[in-house]
Amino acid sequence: MARPPQQLAGRIWVSGVTLLIAFIAYSSQIFIIWPWYGHEVTVELLVLLVPFNTLVAFLYWNYFLCVYSDPGTPPDNW
Repeated sequence: MARPPQQLAGRIWVSGVTLLIAFIAYSSQIFIIWPWYGHEVTVELLVLLVPFNTLVAFLYWNYFLCVYSDPGTPPDNW
């Protein structure tokens, strides 16, 4: 059975936003932060990256909640 176009478009948008978050978060780490610290794992690097990746995880969690939460309905008297 074919999927409705709205459901397919929604999946494409959610996948696109997820890939955009991943690209922005991880490309900055790989191409800017790691070369700045000399490609070595040090305490200073971990002090920078652990909170950053924790915030990225919170961003993914909030986006997950946004996508799967019911938006609700207007009140009856509107």
